Amino acid sequence: MGPAALLLLLPSLLLLFLLIRALLELIPVSRLDKRSVLITGCDSGFGFDLALRCLGAGMRVFAGCLTQTGIQSLKKSAQEKGIALELLEPIELDVTSDESVAKALEFVERKLGPGKGLHALVNNAGISGNESWDDWLIPKDYEDVFQVNTLGTIRVTHAFKRLVKRERESRIVIMASSCGRVALPTLGPYSVSKFAVEAYADIIRTELILFGVKVAVIEPGFFRTPITNLDRGNAILEKIWARLPEITKQEYGPNFYKFCQNYLLFFLNPTRLNPPEMVVDAYWHAISSAWPRRRRQVGLDMHFFYWPVSMLCAEFQDLFFLLSTFIFRIPTPIGCSQRWHSPLAKSH
Repeated sequence: MGPAALLLLLPSLLLLFLLIRALLELIPVSRLDKRSVLITGCDSGFGFDLALRCLGAGMRVFAGCLTQTGIQSLKKSAQEKGIALELLEPIELDVTSDESVAKALEFVERKLGPGKGLHALVNNAGISGNESWDDWLIPKDYEDVFQVNTLGTIRVTHAFKRLVKRERESRIVIMASSCGRVALPTLGPYSVSKFAVEAYADIIRTELILFGVKVAVIEPGFFRTPITNLDRGNAILEKIWARLPEITKQEYGPNFYKFCQNYLLFFLNPTRLNPPEMVVDAYWHAISSAWPRRRRQVGLDMHFFYWPVSMLCAEFQDLFFLLSTFIFRIPTPIGCSQRWHSPLAKSH
């Protein structure tokens, strides 16, 4: 086969693969109304909306909420939508606590009955934690986010995995992120936790093939959720700046802090964020399709920026960041400009 024929064959094979995958993904799971799902992080956001979507489809939903307020809010919304509350099994669940997860497992097993299992486990619970430059953070900032996003996912999966194994066509769904593909400046703790989640998903996906259990990863960009609330972001930034040692404040300077405030105003503008329904749709596909996609990217920013950038070598990724310093006019930290000629824009 000549080079020209090979160049034609490879795109054809790729298109054939994509077509077959798309057709397989359209095949639905049978009798969803007879199946059960456990979802963590149902107090608000994606988990809250997904629980209502599953209830509306007639599924039995074990909804893990961190607080009683979240449980009551979910019940109220279900009632307002005319959903039968007997399908909703709310659980007060803290994914960072072994004791809480063990109690939740006991509750679910008792409600399911002997020999019954879960069609799907959705690891949705997550936090963004403190977000800022690594120089401004402390190890506990990383630990707090890792406890929820990574160890919380592992803890819940370990506890409920055997219930998922009991059912045919079952699956574990894991919330990752664009930050699990591209580690973004100022999002260190969150990015570290999501890179670890991506690795864990790869591990259990290959291991659970032996049991016929599928693992689906959702990789969203940035969406309108409580995590991306501007007031919350400003409050975190103020708290972090206030606790900084004076030597670090002097190293960066007040202009740099002012830039961070303005950058939040731009970056967390609701008009620039994707609508949350896109993630709920991706979750629902992972639950309801007989052939869920192993990794699904969600959001325009994920498809057209984060995912392509993640395919680049480190040198080109660094170039993107360097260009962004000019686009966003990132000021040079005072300490940096005193030591060497920075490629960043000068501080005003």
